Amino acid sequence: SLAFTVLVALAFGVSCRGFFQPNTLDSIAVQPPSPNIILTQTQTLTAWGTYADSTRSQIKSGVSWSSDSPNVVSIDPASGVATGQGLGTATITASAQGLSGTASATVYITITSLTVTPDTWTFNADTGGTNPVGFKVTANGSDDVTTVAAFASTNAAITCVNGTDP
Repeated sequence: SLAFTVLVALAFGVSCRGFFQPNTLDSIAVQPPSPNIILTQTQTLTAWGTYADSTRSQIKSGVSWSSDSPNVVSIDPASGVATGQGLGTATITASAQGLSGTASATVYITITSLTVTPDTWTFNADTGGTNPVGFKVTANGSDDVTTVAAFASTNAAITCVNGTDP
């Protein structure tokens, strides 16, 4: 009877060995995939794994986070907390187990006031049709948004190029 129990235990152990394969990670996705972050504010991103058995779950440990533009979005490499550092877009990467997933994060501000300087200028036709004027755009009294502002003229004879009216 003891020999039979040992034989059954060995047979069971041998037959189950290698039967249950570990569920391997196939891909990583960052959530949200396109986060919008207010300048100077934070947002926590999460990494989700899709596994060989088609299940999906949040990866809670072993994730490394990075930003391709930390001057736009900085991210804590361990926690996934992203901070808006400057206006623009940055690619955020979550890496685990040799795989990675990305998100495109945009940093923005809520504009409550907008100032364009100079607010008046004179066009001089005697200069051959060019009269470069450099404009500066300030939002909310202090945020320089000149590099992300789009300039346009309501007069078809006047065109705007890179924020300068020629």
